[in-house]
Parts: sequence; structure tokens; C-alpha cells
Amino acid sequence: MAERVRFYLNQQKSPRIDSVQHINPGLNVAQQKFIEDRVDNIKKSFPRGRKYFFEAVERVRSELYTIVHTATIVPINNIITVPADFYYELLLQLTVNGETTWSSSHQWGEIPAIERNSFLEPDAEYPMHIRSDAGIIISAGGGTITSSLFTYIKQPAIIDVVSIPNIDCELPEASHEEICEVASYLISGTYEDYRKTQLLKQQEEED
Repeated sequence: MAERVRFYLNQQKSPRIDSVQHINPGLNVAQQKFIEDRVDNIKKSFPRGRKYFFEAVERVRSELYTIVHTATIVPINNIITVPADFYYELLLQLTVNGETTWSSSHQWGEIPAIERNSFLEPDAEYPMHIRSDAGIIISAGGGTITSSLFTYIKQPAIIDVVSIPNIDCELPEASHEEICEVASYLISGTYEDYRKTQLLKQQEEED
């Protein structure tokens, strides 16, 4: 990956092409931006309904499959302990009263509105959950929760392509080229220009 970053820097005629100390930070920030960009697609799907949400999750799962994990967790007092390598939640499937169902994620600020509306209150068929410092707190309207499947994006390893041995990028190989290109723009200080170009391309494709 270091050579690909140097290749893109050379195309930009960047004066930092030989500055090895910039390559690892550039790659790690680029890797994080790649993940955040895909996660943003999930967030944008929320207002459009459950169908669009699941479609967005499947797209992210296909692009980030090497860092998408599913853990079987037994809730204790309706609380799930978040895995140590957790980065972003994708799906939470529960077994409530012997039946399998999906739990919907909410923020603390949404609780008052939910409590005031009896139609929004969670039950065994439509449970809900909230992340807290204690873990993931589940509410199923008094239903008995016996197990869970928690699908999430894990925090990837920190890339180090300079030291020996190297720590390579954990993301799928198909993402490496984009990550290297973004890293080069970050290193050369021209990332905003790159971002504007990408947004223009996206708009042209949508028109």
C-alpha cells in the first residue's frame, strides 16, 4: 500500500513523496474515512423506512465484510455487553418469548416521545434498544429475552506499512486502492479538492 500511496503522490507532484512518516497516518485516516462514508449511507436510510435500512446495511456488509462480525450474546437483565472491538452497530436480532425478531435502535433523547405515545412503546414483537455506558439496554415490554445476535462493524487494526513486520489493512482488498488514493490527498493537503471532485462525480451520476 505504501507504494500505491507514493504512486498517487507522484501523480500530484507532492513535495512530501519521500516523507515516510506521513504514510501510516495518511492510510489510517483514509481507512477511517472509508468506513465512515459507508456508515453514513446507513444513517441516511433511517428516514426512508425499514426496507431501505436493511438494503443499506447489506451494501455496507458487502463492502466491509472483513470487519463485519456477528456475535451471539446472552443478555443479562436485558443488557448486552458490547464487544471490545465494537465500532458501529448494524443489526440486533433477539429471541423474545421464543420468537425471533429485530430490535430497533434509539437515542436517549427519543425516549420521552416514545413514553408519551402508547403506539410507540416496545413490546415482545417490536422491541427497542439504547446504547449506554453499561452496554445495550433492551426493552421488550416485559417479554423474556433469551438470546441475541449482534451484527456490528469492528474497529480495524491500525495500519503500519513502514515497520517490519507490516500490519496491513484489514478492509477488503477492493477498498485498498481508494484508501491509498485518499491517503495521498490527505498527505499532500489537498483532500478537500479531492472530496469536491468526488461529490461532483456523484451528482453527475445521479442526474
